[in-house]
Amino acid sequence: MIYPIVVPFLQLFPKRMMEPWLSTSQVWRLWKIGHQPFASVGSDSFMLSSPNGNMLWTCDIDITRQLWLQTTKSTDIPGDMIKFYDIYGPNLGSSEGDEWKMHRRMVTSGFTQETNHAGWREAIDQTTMMLNRIMEEGGIVPVLKDWTNRLALHVLNGVMFAERLIWQDVTGTSEPVPHGHTISYQSAAFTVVERLATLFMVPKGLLRWLPGKFFAEAREGYDEWTNYMLEKRSEVLKNIDQVAKKKYKTLLESIVIAGTPGPTQPDARPLPEASILGNIFFTQMAGHETTGNSTAFLIFLLALYPEAQLKIQKELDDVLGDRPKDEWSVEKDYSALLNGYMGAVQKEGLRLFGVVQFVPRRVNAPLTVMDSNGNKRIVPKDTFVYLSMSANFRNPKYWKRRDINSSLREEIHDSPAVDFDPERWRNGSVPEYIGEVPLFTPFGQGARQCPGKGFAQIELTAILATLFKKYSVELVVDDKVLESCKGNAAEAWEKTRNAAMRTLVDGVTCNIAISMTKELPLRIFERL
Repeated sequence: MIYPIVVPFLQLFPKRMMEPWLSTSQVWRLWKIGHQPFASVGSDSFMLSSPNGNMLWTCDIDITRQLWLQTTKSTDIPGDMIKFYDIYGPNLGSSEGDEWKMHRRMVTSGFTQETNHAGWREAIDQTTMMLNRIMEEGGIVPVLKDWTNRLALHVLNGVMFAERLIWQDVTGTSEPVPHGHTISYQSAAFTVVERLATLFMVPKGLLRWLPGKFFAEAREGYDEWTNYMLEKRSEVLKNIDQVAKKKYKTLLESIVIAGTPGPTQPDARPLPEASILGNIFFTQMAGHETTGNSTAFLIFLLALYPEAQLKIQKELDDVLGDRPKDEWSVEKDYSALLNGYMGAVQKEGLRLFGVVQFVPRRVNAPLTVMDSNGNKRIVPKDTFVYLSMSANFRNPKYWKRRDINSSLREEIHDSPAVDFDPERWRNGSVPEYIGEVPLFTPFGQGARQCPGKGFAQIELTAILATLFKKYSVELVVDDKVLESCKGNAAEAWEKTRNAAMRTLVDGVTCNIAISMTKELPLRIFERL
């Protein structure tokens, strides 16, 4: 890529010549720049024109809703972008039209009330096992996402396959490898997600001949994940009639049955192996990558704001009392927590660190839309549209920023973490709707809303409840920082906190979802 060379050169030119096109052309940085490109032009929508066509950028909530919900002949999702997920076969994330509806029915059939209950229980148990392992290692966590992404994979695995993964070693070096395989299932799953771009761009036949460890790992991960999934699908197909009659089905069983005709559904459309594998992969990838990263960001925010952490712990004490974890329930406890301070923290975390940066659309015929000021706008034919979620959720028009001096904002690189304020969701300052348009839609809206929304919220709540009911989390203050502050613990903590806020913008990478890959040590310890 030539971006590392070209972009610094272009940044030498006057800003008025470069913005907003330069910042928005770097799509992997959209979360980091947030609402800044729109602020620079004084509008929540702007059009970029080039010989290759028009590109509309918008964070206007009315325009976003109209283009999000309207998937007709005049507006669709760019197929060349969503095919990115089509590395195993057509699936919910890579299809359009009637084919998409078929895949959605297949996937949504697995998210039932029983699935949610299983996810709640598995999240509590897996979080408990993870915390036990962390405490065995001294309670220091250098890279949190290594733990939370694996936690999310473990939870999803239990619900998808009714198989419990164990915590041997978070790096994967001690994982047992079943007979007939070369790497563990966990390693295969993580490798496929990490090498997704390579697996999409490089033909599978060519991948087998490319030298080097990078391509060898991608090839092995792809082959091994395929073999694991074929084995699991085969087990379901062997007993398809009995499985179809089960009251509670795993997510895998529901997906396989939805695409397999049988006595209980003779009119079902048979789906090829590739489509079933594709949907298993997409569900697993979306389910563990997004939840794992969201969990990490929420924990970081609560470490930055001890007062918010104390409020969550008080709420957990009030709601859960001294009951053992096996008595915590979805019906009683989840609803109380989601509607309380816990829910406010989750919303604020998803607002600031929403894993989806943008949603693409393509306009195939002239389209008239109405912006949030009541003005009619015409979108020309063949316009490529970016619906910027990152800008939408940090638009100062709707989301008040924290009142701090400009020098501090500059010092922490205008980190979104500084504007963390869960109370905004409890004091009535955030309306659910602006007119008839929903203001906050982290899981999407309309028919294309994430089918696993309820499951993800239950999982997040169970994880955070299990962690903060027994433990607290704090930033690790380095001895050198304490020494530089001449032993002043309060000053050293503030310095560490500001550095952590910088890291929570500079150290965030953007791929399928945003993730915090840079080291930012936390200490987990039992509550006093």
